[in-house]
Amino acid sequence: MIKRLILVVAVCLSIPAGLRPSPTIPAPTGDNNYIRKDGGNSRSSGTLSFTGQFSTTAPSQIGTTLFVCRSTSCLYQTVAAAYAALPPCTDASGNTFTHCGTIQVAGGTYSVSTNTSVTSPYVSIIGSGTSNTIFSETGAPSNCAFSWTASPATWNNDVGVWTGFEIRSDGTANACGIKVFNIEGWDLTKVSFSNFTGSGAIGLLQTNVNFHTERGHLSAWFNNDNIGWEIGPTVSSWQTTGYGNFDISCAAYAGQTCLSIVGASGGVQNFFAQSFFRGVFNLVGAATAIKLANNSQWNNLYQIQIEQTSGSGAIGRSVDSTSLWTGMGWLSGANLDSLASASSDTSVNFAGDTNSTRAVGSWSFVAPIQATSGNQTVAPSTLRFQGNCWNGRANANDAWTIFANPAVGSEAPSLTFQQNGSCGSGTPTVNIPNGLIFGTTHSAKIQITDPSAFRIYTIPDFGSNDSFVGAAATQTLSNKTFSNGLIAGGTAAGLSGTGACATITRQTGGAWSGSFKCAGTTGPSTVTITPGTTAPNGWSCSSSDETAGLAGAQSGHTRTTCAIKFATVTQNDILTFSANAF
Repeated sequence: MIKRLILVVAVCLSIPAGLRPSPTIPAPTGDNNYIRKDGGNSRSSGTLSFTGQFSTTAPSQIGTTLFVCRSTSCLYQTVAAAYAALPPCTDASGNTFTHCGTIQVAGGTYSVSTNTSVTSPYVSIIGSGTSNTIFSETGAPSNCAFSWTASPATWNNDVGVWTGFEIRSDGTANACGIKVFNIEGWDLTKVSFSNFTGSGAIGLLQTNVNFHTERGHLSAWFNNDNIGWEIGPTVSSWQTTGYGNFDISCAAYAGQTCLSIVGASGGVQNFFAQSFFRGVFNLVGAATAIKLANNSQWNNLYQIQIEQTSGSGAIGRSVDSTSLWTGMGWLSGANLDSLASASSDTSVNFAGDTNSTRAVGSWSFVAPIQATSGNQTVAPSTLRFQGNCWNGRANANDAWTIFANPAVGSEAPSLTFQQNGSCGSGTPTVNIPNGLIFGTTHSAKIQITDPSAFRIYTIPDFGSNDSFVGAAATQTLSNKTFSNGLIAGGTAAGLSGTGACATITRQTGGAWSGSFKCAGTTGPSTVTITPGTTAPNGWSCSSSDETAGLAGAQSGHTRTTCAIKFATVTQNDILTFSANAF
């Protein structure tokens, strides 16, 4: 009796904790079969070994683990059979699912020709590694080799994980490895999709029907697939894939696409947004890394490396005219983008391509909510630059803020530069070294010649809407007071005459005012003045013989000239003149 008791203790201590049966094993009866189940226990050694598969026969909780292997001694030889044996469970939200638990799959190659539909989020499928556990898909099973959804839909994110295996296609058209849809918190980790080379074939298909497929976690390798990972096409009013963490590597060949995001026509959008995305893409020949089409939108924090490994013709980002690429991150690789002329890229890229012809990216600040009839203008976030200074007593801040001001009705939108701070005592300024350019179709540049010293040019309050005066422009001036008088400039007016003024010397002044000497013979004289500008109607002129103190009289005008006559002018008298256009 003592010997048997010792044996029982040894057996209990040697069973792995995760495989310990429940209820407690009864005392041995000497028939050597009390826990055998073809396990091969030995009475003489007091140890227990398993050459086949061990499982409880009536699992009853989420923590249940069943095992799959290729050996006929295994209780389950397919994932489908093990899944069907998993017990039901009820989650914290009160949702009941027909199967819950973990399926561990031993190394080996398993043929898959029909769909295994997993409708519970609380199911884990754990392989022995992508190089050991291989699901070999033959043909094109309806709804993919495996499909994973939550029915009923639940917001619980503490769901199962599928990890450690490869799904390999035989190249059949329209084949699909895994379909994930209408499930929150899905997790595919260290999974490989390969050789989905047939027309229309997809390694991982992610889509929505009437719920979200969000808060997902994907760590996957795609190799030689027609489409490695496809999000969409949209089948409801909209589709979202967001709040997730995605890390993928892809090797694609001519005609293949690593990641395809597809919406639908008619404005039905597909959003892949607000996630962390890391991707390394090795493209051989005319392959595509990321494709956005049919009202798709990318808005993620990302780190992307795209390489043309060999060949030519590869495309990094293919974005059609209905789609939008935005977000922020690191985008590095060859100059491979194909962005439609009407597409939009408002992302912030911290690294561009080595080819200097490619734009690095742009900042985009978008209003957080939509405008409504009750809240007609919603300003976007502001852009703020802050510096620090020592104000003599402590650290102080000096900041510039740039913000947009939307407008409604007859108002005009504006962009505001605002300075706030306590650094320095002078008037805040914006330094623009090379001028400002305005306009779109035909632009105009305002440029200031670099002065010899610092200058302040003040634009006063005009008192009403007004415009600037151009030096060479034809403009009408009003309400002007000239405190220092006008100075005639420009090309000197043309002067000719008769009598004493037949010979004119010592001319001074400008185009419309000046003086001259009449050096001809004393006698009646005339002077014709040609200012050099064509007046709208004519010229009003005046002239005086300042030597004799006598004024002449205007005797005629045209749009380009005016004439003055004098009763007599003495030789060498000095005359002045003035001409005004009208």
